[in-house]
Amino acid sequence: MTVRTISRVACAFAILSVVALHAQKEPKRGKACSAPHPEQYCTAQNTCGGNGQACTVGVERTGDSAKVTASSSAKKGNALFCVKKGSEVSWEAAEKNLGFVIDVKPVFPFDKGEAIIGGSGRPVPLTADKTGCFTYTASACKSGSTYGMCKTVTGNFIIVE
Repeated sequence: MTVRTISRVACAFAILSVVALHAQKEPKRGKACSAPHPEQYCTAQNTCGGNGQACTVGVERTGDSAKVTASSSAKKGNALFCVKKGSEVSWEAAEKNLGFVIDVKPVFPFDKGEAIIGGSGRPVPLTADKTGCFTYTASACKSGSTYGMCKTVTGNFIIVE
């Protein structure tokens, strides 16, 4: 084998290793809480809050679903997101004429309430006060919509120390 061939093999191996590592860190939507240590999915890119910074979570209704997007640097809709314990989390409608209900299981991890009910012009600020991995079901409805015009999505978020 020549030095060039060895270099190509080493480079290919390095690329495959990075791809495999990245694939391990991206759980399927709604499946992060079934992992043995879901907090390992939290990175600087998908974590918001901490150091006095608030975390904003936008809820919107798309054509065939609902979408939940946190203000972390990743800002990817319906992706796993993490929140620092003690941070204010403001759940907000990401568009006009929208109402939403967020149900969180297995326990409600915020300072007050049992469900998050808000909408356009009515953000819901809560403080993250329980650590753990949580599953949410978000329903988003357009104002004035007829029956069946609400859309729902399920996902996960993690509250970390």
